[in-house]
Amino acid sequence: MIAARALSNLSAVKARSLSLCALALAACGPELRELRHPDGALYERGEWSGELRDGRTRSLFPDGRPERDVGYRAGLREGAWSVWNADGVLVLEGRYAAGMRQGEWIERHDSGAVKSRGHYVAGDKDGVWTLGREDGTPIYEELWRAGTLLETRELAPR
Repeated sequence: MIAARALSNLSAVKARSLSLCALALAACGPELRELRHPDGALYERGEWSGELRDGRTRSLFPDGRPERDVGYRAGLREGAWSVWNADGVLVLEGRYAAGMRQGEWIERHDSGAVKSRGHYVAGDKDGVWTLGREDGTPIYEELWRAGTLLETRELAPR
């Protein structure tokens, strides 16, 4: 009886200790980690929870200009995503939700002109997508439903 009561008390102490440890880890939030280029310049700074990316991650070109500004939650892509080319032109922007593309996405040529623009729903293209030339002239419209291309319409002669 005494041994059983002592074991019960020990289990309660362990449970409280584990709960306090879990609270302490949660209160600390994600850990900030950095990666560097071979010359020592900062390449990437991001938030991690254990082995999973969890928060904003920013990558830089060797000269310090932004390359990517992306988000994660528990290892899945989440939130706004922005990608720049080496000339500093924003070439890709959109959002992720639970690891899937969601909402409006815009891809640009290196010149900055819109290459494609459209919407995703739960990771699938959906609605009207416009595709453009390097000079910004729209050339096609595509109609998508749940990831299936239904129709393509030429807007500008080749």
